[in-house]
Amino acid sequence: QQTGKMWKFLLFIAAAIAWPASTAGQQEYLTTVDGWAFYKVRATGAMTSANVKATCEAAGMGYPCYTTGVHGCDSDWAPECVKFDYGGDLCDTPLILSEAICGDPYSFTCQPLNGAFVYSPTGGAGSCGLMAAQMYGPCLDGALFSNTYAVCAVGASNPCARPRCPHDFQCENRHDHYVCLAGNESLPETLPCHSASCPKGMYCKQEGQTSFSCRVA
Repeated sequence: QQTGKMWKFLLFIAAAIAWPASTAGQQEYLTTVDGWAFYKVRATGAMTSANVKATCEAAGMGYPCYTTGVHGCDSDWAPECVKFDYGGDLCDTPLILSEAICGDPYSFTCQPLNGAFVYSPTGGAGSCGLMAAQMYGPCLDGALFSNTYAVCAVGASNPCARPRCPHDFQCENRHDHYVCLAGNESLPETLPCHSASCPKGMYCKQEGQTSFSCRVA
């Protein structure tokens, strides 16, 4: 298992590195692993774990932890993170994504992951990230960087794998869309079916007095 974080060379960073924040929320597809489609989403502000989480949630997505959460890879994982099975002996999300995208888990210059930071529940305020232009290893302290990218994920094969329905409604997967069921009660008047009811990239369709669906646009 590759669970060790490589924090070396951080002493060479004297100040936070900031990128322009004008494209906040911009999404770029990275790869799909175990039914999870991974994206990097442009964030605003310091790349702390709290900001990575907030950026993914604002985009209507879940987020992975630094480790996968399966097969004993839970040293840096928490229940709020997505859980995915890589099928190999790697535990660390940045290494897994690097192998899936660039063919080498230890290619710390994997360009699509440049500036991509992963939520770290045990890393204090900072998240873990990779700057492809700098050979610092796969776990840079996100608190030292600003306005880069959060690594987020969407359940490509099972959209109900992460909580998506409001008010604890039951989520049912219908292949190309999912349905939010309110039970025996009618939908609250404060919850009209409109674009804000669904994650970005999906539209809302009223299914009845007690349910609505979110479908791919």
